[in-house]
Amino acid sequence: MRVSRVVAIASLALLSRAAQGQGSFTVSASPDAGTVTQGNSVSSSVTITPAGGFNANVALSVSGLGSCGKATLSPTTLSAPYSKPSTLTITTTGSCNPQDYPITVAGTPAGGGAPQNATFTLTVSQAAGNTPSSISDTLKNNFGFGVALGLSTNVFGPDMVTNATIDANGIVRVNTRANTTAGLMLETHYYIWPRVTSEMLAGTAPDNRTWGHGPFVAAQPGTSQIISAVGAGWMFGFRRPKGSTPSGFGLGVGYEAIPAAQVLGSEFVNGKPAPVDSKGNPLPIRYETQDKGSVLVVLSVTF
Repeated sequence: MRVSRVVAIASLALLSRAAQGQGSFTVSASPDAGTVTQGNSVSSSVTITPAGGFNANVALSVSGLGSCGKATLSPTTLSAPYSKPSTLTITTTGSCNPQDYPITVAGTPAGGGAPQNATFTLTVSQAAGNTPSSISDTLKNNFGFGVALGLSTNVFGPDMVTNATIDANGIVRVNTRANTTAGLMLETHYYIWPRVTSEMLAGTAPDNRTWGHGPFVAAQPGTSQIISAVGAGWMFGFRRPKGSTPSGFGLGVGYEAIPAAQVLGSEFVNGKPAPVDSKGNPLPIRYETQDKGSVLVVLSVTF
């Protein structure tokens, strides 16, 4: 009699466990893989297959996409008899790196129990037209335009002169020199260091550098001519966070060519007697223009 009661109790326990949804289940995705171009979406159906009398609610969650986009499940809970699947929708961003992403869909049974997982392999391919923009973005990080304050100093002689006279004794006197000048310049630079890697050109790695250095070219607008001076040299620059305006600052040192610098005529020497005419009278001051070279320092603001 006692044995039969034990058997009856055990049978009731088993029936109770089955009624409460004990057993096992599997989670699957169909299809279990998909390819999508950057910025587009792909979907899959997630289903629950019960075994051993399992009938508990299963809460679904998804992970593995990271910052590449957004993954959603609808609905997020599946109930017996599990005839309706959940739709997994993955939407990628335009900047998502082209590669494979293992997306994990986890199913957790209500009331406790071991979760079960399914894997959806997402393959992100390069969107048409993204490669040029990725390259241009990288080049933009290294190639820039700016407005610079240029300071040039003539150290190669002769003096650049804006005003000179002849005094009462016939001596040439330079009143105003222009060996050191400052003015606004338009400049462009390309930071070749740190080097641009093939990964950066392919858009598969972000270029987060905040500094660089490389060659620059600068031009100074003129009044009587379109360009009054041209400079070239090496610039060291800092870049502000992406999206900031201005985008960076640079300090460069180089050589400036001045194609029409004004100097005294070769027959006039400062502090020396002026040449005279046939009657012994000092000749009037004569100026001439010549190509000059100066040391150039620029402080640039990049836009």
